[in-house]
Amino acid sequence: MADVFISYSKSRRAETEELAADIEARGYTVWWDTDMSPGDQFTTVISTELARARAVIVIWTPKSVTSDWVISEAGRALKRKVLIPVYTSDLAIDSIPPPFDVLHTEPVTNREAIFGALEKLGIKPGELPVKPPPSPPSRRNVLALAGGSAAVCALAAIPFLRSKASDTDKPARTFEIGSDTISTIAYTIDGHNLLLGGWDGAISLRDFKSGSEVRRFDGHAHVVWSLAVLPDGHRAISSGDDGIVKLWDLANVHPIREFKGHSGEVWSVSLVPGQDRALSASLDGTMKLWDLSKDIPIRTFNYGSRLLCVATSPDGKIAVSGANGAIQSWNVDDGSKIKTLNGFDGDIIAIGVLPDGKHVVSGGDDGIIRLWELASGREVAKFEGSRKISALAVSPNGRTVISGERMQLCGFGMFPAIG
Repeated sequence: MADVFISYSKSRRAETEELAADIEARGYTVWWDTDMSPGDQFTTVISTELARARAVIVIWTPKSVTSDWVISEAGRALKRKVLIPVYTSDLAIDSIPPPFDVLHTEPVTNREAIFGALEKLGIKPGELPVKPPPSPPSRRNVLALAGGSAAVCALAAIPFLRSKASDTDKPARTFEIGSDTISTIAYTIDGHNLLLGGWDGAISLRDFKSGSEVRRFDGHAHVVWSLAVLPDGHRAISSGDDGIVKLWDLANVHPIREFKGHSGEVWSVSLVPGQDRALSASLDGTMKLWDLSKDIPIRTFNYGSRLLCVATSPDGKIAVSGANGAIQSWNVDDGSKIKTLNGFDGDIIAIGVLPDGKHVVSGGDDGIIRLWELASGREVAKFEGSRKISALAVSPNGRTVISGERMQLCGFGMFPAIG
């Protein structure tokens, strides 16, 4: 267990290394992502070290204030009351994202303030650590969004939830949900309840009208990444940072079944329409097809690099996945690859298949929502935003897309006529 965990943007590696060296010179042990061995699952290691650290220093920079991963690490540290936020000189202080913008934050160069904060946390210097050579990984985060027919729910990394009516730009309802931040949302089939997944690993079933908690599930180790409600309305599936997919009876706080087989975090799950099956996409570079009545996978789809999102066509025959710079379509029946769309700038974080089964909508790091013809790979339309797209939902008629941007509510776009 390290005294200090440092969360940072890899673009400021040199400054981070200097800070780590200065802290270690005072006798504290420091962990940052150089302290990893070849073959380590970086998300698992980072989550473990973050949970064990006695203090977490978050360095706010122009890059890190827009990094979902840094924000999530800051959120977990804030929840544990071990957060020490600092900022670099080139950052406008008012660009620090909520809820961290109301916290006292010192310049990263003010080392004495940092040491003072460590003392206030009651952390005493230990032995000097031996620092291994660096091997930094690439890091990302993902959110998910579920839309209903009358309204859509928007989410942000702040401890409240707003529902937004489809015909106005003002919230239809706002209710407090407590101190935890939301990572994913799903409607129940009857539209009366919401399932909320959080950074604390819990799943909360909420009454949509009042916001009151109906039931709480002990979901995953640290973060619930994805939720989906089955057509019967009585069951839901979830995935999390522990690499497990779980099937829940919404009337019972214990899972019906756990699906284990991934070696990395599972960021996305998608139900296969018309079948009691689900697909899961993982950072281990695979998708798995699960029969929800069994605990072993029917099929594994090997992609080769981390997968961030997955969606299934209405007929259940085709799946599409998003990764770094690419979209891949798959034959669900035999696991073969159908078509690869390359050339994206950054990660594809959100993806969906339109009701016609012939078009795909995608969004990610470049802030652009794109509509694709699945068979040809031709781009049909695009909407350019100003921020990273973290979530997408498509209306039942396939004409409206709802996008979620980190720290924003919703954007709406009308697709052109298709066909």
